[in-house]
Amino acid sequence: MMTLPFLGTVLLVDAIAQHLQALGETSEELLRGDRLPTLPFPEPHPSQP
Repeated sequence: MMTLPFLGTVLLVDAIAQHLQALGETSEELLRGDRLPTLPFPEPHPSQP
């Protein structure tokens, strides 16, 4: 009698865990750019009057 709700809950928790793991991997990829080196930008040349 309780088998179907129990199995449904197990499957739901598994699906939620997979989505949370995918979300964590996505956020890790987005934040990976923070570890890149800063590139030097050339200084703008002042315009000559």
